[in-house]
Amino acid sequence: MISSGLFVNLCIFSFLVSIMIAIRIFLLQRLAHKYKLVSGIYASIVSAILMIYSVTYQEVTYDLRFLPLILTLLYFGYRAGAIAGITMAMCSIYLEIHWILTILILIFTFLFSIPLIRYRKQLSVLKQSFLYFFIHFIVHVLLTNYFWNTPIQSPFYTELEYFFFGILGLGVGVATIEFYRKFYAVAEEAAYAGSDSCKDEEDSFLSE
Repeated sequence: MISSGLFVNLCIFSFLVSIMIAIRIFLLQRLAHKYKLVSGIYASIVSAILMIYSVTYQEVTYDLRFLPLILTLLYFGYRAGAIAGITMAMCSIYLEIHWILTILILIFTFLFSIPLIRYRKQLSVLKQSFLYFFIHFIVHVLLTNYFWNTPIQSPFYTELEYFFFGILGLGVGVATIEFYRKFYAVAEEAAYAGSDSCKDEEDSFLSE
């Protein structure tokens, strides 16, 4: 069973998403012109950490390393996604034996996700994220079980576990980011309304 390893991955992923939001609040305002670059590199760092805590079952490695790539594509676009994918591939080469398979999954996940650009305005963030993961999951299953040079028939229930934890992790990541975005928008709106109120009071005082 791979549940325990994926649960550890899920906890690490959720924590690092929260860290990213803290970095966004306190640091990235100064690095706005390099935001996509920094986001892509951070996603690859998260992915590398998840690789380190991966679990292997019947020669198949399971972890949530691809979730940072999906969130990067979803929130920062395909340029940041390309940066994340390239640096993730470099981390995989350094950390893994079967790094070619990881790179192939990265490439095909990225390529098959590109058509979603056309429908970004028509779909909610949640639907987009699930579509990205579904594309990745299909690529992962096909390449791992049928198109890899030494085919590995991974048990069906392990793929279901991977799917479940992937969806759960993606849901947690999207919910955390969306909560921050809405909270930030409300805070900005309140601050804007407060500044307008102060200005109106000032104008009223000067006109007396």
